[in-house]
Amino acid sequence: METDLFAFSVFTFDSASGELKRRGSCLRMPPQTTLLLTILLERAGTVVTREELRQRLWPDGQFLDHEHAINRAVNYLRMVLRDSSKNPQFIETLPKRGYRFVAEVTRVPVANPSLQTVPEVPAQKVEISAPSFSNSQMLVPVEVIDPGEPATLLARTLFRSFHRVTQRQRLLAGFAVLAVCTVLLTGVILILTKPKKVSAQPATVSMGIVPFDTPDNRSAQLGESFRMDLTDTLSQLPSVQLRASHSLSSMKENNASLREIARTLHLDALLLGKFSIDGDRCILQLELVRGQDAVHIASFRYAGALSELAMIRDKVQRDVFASLQPSVNSIQAEAGSTQDPLAYSAYLQARDLASRRTVASLNSALAHYIGAAERDSNFARAYAGMASAYMSLGSLTDPVEHLREAQLFARKALQLDPRLAEAHAVLGFVAMRQDWNTSVGENELRLAVELEPNEATYHAWLAELLADEGHFENALHEVDIAHTDDPVWPQIDAIEVFVAGAARQNVRAVDTARRYVSLQPNSSFAHDQLGWILFDAGHYVDAIHEWRTMATMEKDPTRIDLEDRGLAAYRRRGVAAYAALKLDAIASHSDAVSSHPNDFIPEEWYAYVGDRDHAIAALEQTIDRHDPSAIDIAVNPMFDNLHDDPRFQALLNRVGVELPDSAHLLHASLHP
Repeated sequence: METDLFAFSVFTFDSASGELKRRGSCLRMPPQTTLLLTILLERAGTVVTREELRQRLWPDGQFLDHEHAINRAVNYLRMVLRDSSKNPQFIETLPKRGYRFVAEVTRVPVANPSLQTVPEVPAQKVEISAPSFSNSQMLVPVEVIDPGEPATLLARTLFRSFHRVTQRQRLLAGFAVLAVCTVLLTGVILILTKPKKVSAQPATVSMGIVPFDTPDNRSAQLGESFRMDLTDTLSQLPSVQLRASHSLSSMKENNASLREIARTLHLDALLLGKFSIDGDRCILQLELVRGQDAVHIASFRYAGALSELAMIRDKVQRDVFASLQPSVNSIQAEAGSTQDPLAYSAYLQARDLASRRTVASLNSALAHYIGAAERDSNFARAYAGMASAYMSLGSLTDPVEHLREAQLFARKALQLDPRLAEAHAVLGFVAMRQDWNTSVGENELRLAVELEPNEATYHAWLAELLADEGHFENALHEVDIAHTDDPVWPQIDAIEVFVAGAARQNVRAVDTARRYVSLQPNSSFAHDQLGWILFDAGHYVDAIHEWRTMATMEKDPTRIDLEDRGLAAYRRRGVAAYAALKLDAIASHSDAVSSHPNDFIPEEWYAYVGDRDHAIAALEQTIDRHDPSAIDIAVNPMFDNLHDDPRFQALLNRVGVELPDSAHLLHASLHP
């Protein structure tokens, strides 16, 4: 039997190992993207229908949304190949039919080494010793596993399925690479010489850490914070993609089966755990299982003082990697972290508090981050945490003051560790919202994405920025990547609603907003978002109903009454009458305005009813006080009536944004 090595443009692709190289440098791709590239290369020059892709990519037929999943996979592959859908060099789209690989492809057969006889390895005990810790009470035993036992045989099976490059394959890969180079450079008869041994990169493993089982609230809070930090740590491992940290939280709450979780989130492996605290000590039990069938791979157990959690984290990193790659060399501790136990304990408490996203909890988180930094002045991640906390406070209170603090601490973090993605992302967000500098913002966010390519948050922020710049296709592409990384995290849907609405893709925006509500049925904010996109799309009655539902959930009688009167006014005199009620509420300082100020921005409603003078005046005040929301004005549908007003163009120039090229496509039916 033979497998194939494909060569096209500056790329080579080994269909057996799933290894894609660009000018000799390996490129990382998730398994689904690897399979997609294989399918397209096998059928190069011919049309592969979307139905064929569905059958090949999901043979069991079990996936939530095949259409969007195919779009995301194709978009991700285009990004890896640096291809364009408008001017494709590699992947051509045939609308409503499928895709065709259009570049010239050279195909070189390679004998499949999996058919070769592999000598048996005698069973032997493998002892994994715990490192020596300063605290004599620290005990970190790891199970001693016999390679002959079933669990280890399963581990070998997983290892082979993840890393399908044997020594024999490496030798044959040398022949193949030499053959491709000879064909491309000389175009003459292929002459094989003695190959050199090639060190091949193992295939990438996508893995997720399921929220730990915990016996009490204290264990739950510290355990979740530790899980997120462990996610950051394991994401630094070569050939391992840590994904879906937020989606796993919601799916765990739904009690979905492990196989369903892995299939839905496209994970090769899951790390399960139990975390408990007894006094000042903790116990962590972990199990690594294969995603496709929940088969046990390896188990670990750690026990020790809470002050030694940082050392436990680093030990977990080494042990998990050793289970995935038995020949692993030593792995360094997490970059930008600390070995001071009290500093790390304060850092974990800060992360837990920051995740609650209230003014009180964020201020408490800042106090703990500061305490961590005082204990260890080189603790870069503590400064990055401060930056993120200040940025979150900026969305809840004074944005100007807090975003400046966020910028300051992000820069401090990067002085200590220039490769901290979190700090680069904060700088990108601040540059966009506070400085209105989309160029710097985009550079910083793209650097964050490069450093942590599987962090959905950074792709989502980049999507927002690209939408504000009017680059809607690229923005939606980043949203698709974010969904791939964290498929059922509702916050990505909230970002997609904004991006699709800015692009005037109202059908997609409404569908996404409805999905957001289905994922967060008890969230009044989700209903508010759905109300806005329905209003922008011209579905006024449905929008008013959603706003009334929001008010009912919040037990806000003033807003309920306003929406009831607004619906009656709309039915009598149209949408302009409804907008006039919103302006009356603003002028009278209604309680409804104070509870949801973003629903009562005067310049939006003035613009909507066609009162340009008041709209421009209110916009000038917003820009004068340097409101972060000003970066959105070029793509805000509420300002469509102002696009031909020279005064509005002057305001755009002050902010440094331009009307998108698609402005002429806006539908007049959206305006009164």
